Amino acid sequence: LLAEGRNAEAELELQSLAETFPGDPLIFLTLAGARMANGNVDGAETDLRTALRLKPDYAAAHAALGDVLERTGRAQQAIDSYRASIAAAPEIPE
Repeated sequence: LLAEGRNAEAELELQSLAETFPGDPLIFLTLAGARMANGNVDGAETDLRTALRLKPDYAAAHAALGDVLERTGRAQQAIDSYRASIAAAPEIPE
């Protein structure tokens, strides 16, 4: 749905999945992407923090959170999140 630009529909479907599978960090990461596409930055941040609570070493969630923090003017927090992403996945080149 996201690939087709059906962002609002994707967000609703992913929200339903998150309620059904509340322990799956990938769902929350994907839901955050849908929320960002819909302009819901606060919701995306909440979802990313949920993903990281479920899987603290989730490199992709740290990187996405860094993007959200940078977008909202929290540069130092964004840098910290990007560093956490790199630390969680050192095998991925910068």
